[in-house]
Amino acid sequence: MEIRLPADCGNAPRIGIVNDVLVAWARGDRDAVSAWLAEDVEWNVVGGATYQGRRSVLQTLPEVRPDTLAIHTTISHGRFAACDATLTFSGQGAGSHAGSYEAGSTSLSVMVRFTSAAAATGRIAQVRAYVVKGAPWPPAAPPIRR
Repeated sequence: MEIRLPADCGNAPRIGIVNDVLVAWARGDRDAVSAWLAEDVEWNVVGGATYQGRRSVLQTLPEVRPDTLAIHTTISHGRFAACDATLTFSGQGAGSHAGSYEAGSTSLSVMVRFTSAAAATGRIAQVRAYVVKGAPWPPAAPPIRR
């Protein structure tokens, strides 16, 4: 898997944590993801389901195994962080759910709230994930007739 990360000043530990968790998820490393989740984490896929608790989240996280993970932007402030990324698939993925990922891309935006502002001890308490599978933007408009 090719991983593309944004340039970072290195002064915001939450940026590294969010990037690391996203990379670990894309690689299928549930132990690394688990290490950053609070026991009572709430994970909401907007327009889909909400999962409560570390065990529930880990059992339902899909194995995506993209060909490319491009994290475009990651920002943080206090207990909050956010990132946007694109997963690109060839349709030949290695994950157990590989058949459900057709060739193309999926864009996502992830909003994260940590249990505290302390980078060393704070764990991920809440995630809101906005997922858009292969939707072009802007939508194709009908041709203008003159």
